[in-house]
Amino acid sequence: MDKFGDRKIFVVYTGKNPGIYEIWDEFLEQVNGFHVVKYDVFRTYAQAETAWFKYLNRVALQNIYESRKREEWCGGDGVVRTGDNFL
Repeated sequence: MDKFGDRKIFVVYTGKNPGIYEIWDEFLEQVNGFHVVKYDVFRTYAQAETAWFKYLNRVALQNIYESRKREEWCGGDGVVRTGDNFL
């Protein structure tokens, strides 16, 4: 028996369908054949859910940051500046 005992909850961050999985075979479906896989294993669903929502918040913040950077680069109108107008 490993440190998790009988119960394992899998959080797939990068895989075919990221999310929380409680069934081993469903977890394997998400990671098998996927080139870059990132996941964690937890003992309780609450721990898995906390990790999943932290990940989602981090991704959302990163998307907001990147969106704002694009607006700065484009001057807010979607046109990328070159030459003297390039930031």
